[in-house]
Amino acid sequence: MAVLFAAATVFVMVLFVRDLGEQKIRTGLMTYALFTGAAAVGLWLIKRWGRSIALVVAIGNTGLGGLALLAVLMSRRGQIVGPAVLLGASLVLGYFLGRPVFTLDDDYR
Repeated sequence: MAVLFAAATVFVMVLFVRDLGEQKIRTGLMTYALFTGAAAVGLWLIKRWGRSIALVVAIGNTGLGGLALLAVLMSRRGQIVGPAVLLGASLVLGYFLGRPVFTLDDDYR
């Protein structure tokens, strides 16, 4: 799971740097990169707080994917594949992060 969040962090940072080259500052991308980066580090170190941050990010992405899918369906314009993939992947990720396997008893591992 840590690799997945690390890949998301790298992707979002590439988008952020690309937008800086076009002289646009998108602080939402930087904030998202900080959250996914913190989740990646926490999951890599097998810490309880890493799982918590990852779960918050997954739940937020589920909401974002649902809203984006609803917007595409209501406007009848745009691609339906991207929001549907975001919604589905975030639901699966949230499900696996919520399983007892990812619940840590303490932070001493």
